[in-house]
Amino acid sequence: MLFMSSLIVVSVSASLAPRHIHLATLNKTATSVTYTTDWSDKPFIGGISLVEYGQVDVSYPPTTTNCGFNNTFQVPIAYDETSEFIYANISHNLTIHEAIMTDLIPSTEYSYRVGNDVDGWSSTFTFRSLPTTDDPSPVTFALVGDWGIHDNSATTLPALENELKSNSIDAVIHVGDIAYDMDLIRGKVGDDFMEAIEPIASAIPYMACPGNHEFNYNFTAFTHRFSGLPHPSTPPYDKIPASLGTNVGGKKNNWFYSFDFKNVHFVSLSTELVVDILDVTNTSRYGFNYPDLTTFQHDWLTQDLKSNSLNPETEWLIVYSHRPMYCSCNDDDCDGDHADAVRNGVPGNTAAGLEQTFKKYGVDIYVSGHMHMYERLLPVFQNVSDPLDYSPDMRTMTNPSAPVHIITGAGGNPEGTDGFPNTTTLPFSAVRAPEWSYSKMIVHNATHLHWQQIGVAGESELVDTMWIVKDI
Repeated sequence: MLFMSSLIVVSVSASLAPRHIHLATLNKTATSVTYTTDWSDKPFIGGISLVEYGQVDVSYPPTTTNCGFNNTFQVPIAYDETSEFIYANISHNLTIHEAIMTDLIPSTEYSYRVGNDVDGWSSTFTFRSLPTTDDPSPVTFALVGDWGIHDNSATTLPALENELKSNSIDAVIHVGDIAYDMDLIRGKVGDDFMEAIEPIASAIPYMACPGNHEFNYNFTAFTHRFSGLPHPSTPPYDKIPASLGTNVGGKKNNWFYSFDFKNVHFVSLSTELVVDILDVTNTSRYGFNYPDLTTFQHDWLTQDLKSNSLNPETEWLIVYSHRPMYCSCNDDDCDGDHADAVRNGVPGNTAAGLEQTFKKYGVDIYVSGHMHMYERLLPVFQNVSDPLDYSPDMRTMTNPSAPVHIITGAGGNPEGTDGFPNTTTLPFSAVRAPEWSYSKMIVHNATHLHWQQIGVAGESELVDTMWIVKDI
């Protein structure tokens, strides 16, 4: 596809050239593309944020051009440097642009670029649109958590790049703790991470949820840098509530959302909304009383899952967020207040607990991170696992009566891996692996889903494998 334009091309400022290009799937026929430029007091002489796109190797019809929008991102100075949570000092400004490619034909390869003729264009990238639900080919997702671009994570990035080059993954899902951390060195770590993942994220959807390492200045870096993620479509859930501060209040809500990818319904949640109520108070070091928005998120979740239950095209239900409900590490996030709040709700608001809701609506897998290891738990509900749900070798789950819980927090980060004290191993823990790794989920059809855990130390190795088999 050759990109044509009637605008006059003038000299381009390198600082206004697009970078950090990344995709997110919105629905069957729409994909968003988000990118970053430097900010100036007279930004975007061209005046608009554009995406030009068209089918690869097709010279007609003419290239589609969609106009997007942009927002100023006030890059905060990290909490580690200022000890300020809500009222952080600002280092500098960036501009985050978003445009949406619409009316996409299923399973079709497209070329695209972003920018404008005056301020500059990105390179040309390609991606493939989503398949239809009746496409017989399997779809494969890479899932990774607690992953940055440090020495400990040096092998995960090339492993995912190799997966992409071999056309063996269709999307990436990052379950929180991104870059380690996006706000450090006055935003440089976030810039470096977004640049590092661009070869992957510009070619396939890169979906994410917030973790505790996105906490600084109340998740402002996540809110802005990943503004192209889906968001709830109906008020009041479509906007971040004003009670969360002027830096994020009123922005598009990408803290929790859902999307369909072929026959899979994905739900992304923020378990930080749950845990922060316990830790962030006026008397804590943060000096801020975190509002209780667990009901706000849970009410949306219930509506979403109820709607999905009426959709005959979605045959698998996967929920991901940052914090686990169960895990075998000796930590408050496994056996203390944090895990209990995620399962059962915060004190005084147990109706917003997630475990009962997951059970009610038939969640197949709950994926989390936070603990720097890999652990796969058998189908479990209220600390009980039914032996009828799984095979003797614990590798095949047949018509499980409760969600399988998986922690994939070993993408690689400077804090190191977490161990497994023998005294805390849960009786329904099937596999535990502390080495750096990432997950692959292959959805074959309506009845068979295959999970793999891939180690990245040295040559890629298969750490774990599991099947879920369901009757139609």
